[in-house]
Amino acid sequence: MDLIYRFCKAALFPIMRLFYRRVYISNACNIPKGKPVLLACNHPNSFLDGISVSYYLWKRTYVLVRGDVFKKGWADYLLRSYRLLPIFRSTDGDDPKENLKNNNITFDNCYALFKKNYAIIIFSEAIAKLEKRLRPLKKGTARLAFDSMEKSNWEMDLYIVPTSLNYTRFKGFRNELMIDFDKPILVKDYKEAYLENSGNAIIQLTKDIEERLTAGVIICEDPENDDAFDVHSTINRNQIKKPFFGYWFTQDFPVNKERAAALAFSQQIKNPAFKSSLLAYQQMLIKLDLTDKSISKPAGLFWKIPFVLVFTIPAAIGMFLHFAPYKLAAYLTPKMVKKHEFYDSILVGLCLVFGMIYTLILLLVGLPIFGIKALVVIVLIKVFAINSLFVWEAWQDIIYTMRKSLIASASPEKLQDVLNKRKEFIV
Repeated sequence: MDLIYRFCKAALFPIMRLFYRRVYISNACNIPKGKPVLLACNHPNSFLDGISVSYYLWKRTYVLVRGDVFKKGWADYLLRSYRLLPIFRSTDGDDPKENLKNNNITFDNCYALFKKNYAIIIFSEAIAKLEKRLRPLKKGTARLAFDSMEKSNWEMDLYIVPTSLNYTRFKGFRNELMIDFDKPILVKDYKEAYLENSGNAIIQLTKDIEERLTAGVIICEDPENDDAFDVHSTINRNQIKKPFFGYWFTQDFPVNKERAAALAFSQQIKNPAFKSSLLAYQQMLIKLDLTDKSISKPAGLFWKIPFVLVFTIPAAIGMFLHFAPYKLAAYLTPKMVKKHEFYDSILVGLCLVFGMIYTLILLLVGLPIFGIKALVVIVLIKVFAINSLFVWEAWQDIIYTMRKSLIASASPEKLQDVLNKRKEFIV
């Protein structure tokens, strides 16, 4: 089983590198070393949440996912080989007693993993929804924790680490992911409260986890303000100068910046004129055919021009040779998705499957012709394919910056109006 997991994790690298523009892992030092850990996460993006946290985490990690996908024997074997475990909600299926029985089996499995000092991811909201909000937490996290403590006679040093997942946007490639680990909660500290009144202890632990996640998750309180919130977040996100080729960072400044912007938005949106002003700024950009990123002065144009001149042709070759599997995945995803929450998960899954099949085809065709050199050629093709996105983004920066310069020459007052309007929203 472990070989399947390791193989798929290695195969996922180019997909994750394409899918995420940047990934920020902050405060990983809060995960106790050599101890069992329950990572209590929010759940905005379905299966991709668990895949992402376990993929970027050094600790051996298992993920609790909805149990109904384990019904078929082959699916059960395959999912467990990916270190996934079934958990059933009371609303799943028609037999609550059967769900309880299955969950007891899973709890036993979790206890066995905790004894090996592994980590388990649980989504404490118990349901995924594409939104920048935190829904009320269910009691399953606390119940699992206390169940394991009882099995160990309260000798286990089990920690719960509230883990906030924040995506810059959903549904598509090149967004940014921020994973932030809060300070650990030692479950043993709740022993007296649990022994006195288990129900109250479960409620209290759930409340404590929810308070931590509320502080960690970037929240737009009113769904009606989502569009304005995205505009405001983008403006403040673009104030941070980020390395063009940077991918994996261990810093909390970006997520703290996003939280500060969200807090300011929640205060300013109380003024009715604020929302209309934000949307007006967006319309000004559209009329000028500009982006907020181009207004915020993207750095490095002096090297981006020679970069695109040198790498455009190799990038075009890489894109052409990898167009079929990724285009097929992008084409099939909206046809297969019944709920928006599964869009990114299915997109990444299809890219992985089609990418592996395509690589196998290249090997079968290339090895008889080129021998071992075919491996080098295939690796270069994949590198060129990944590089094609950077070339495309560099071209965009160059084109928009040139357009901004033309507008500055032809209509400096229009550009200045946009810049002045933008300053109103910077935190």
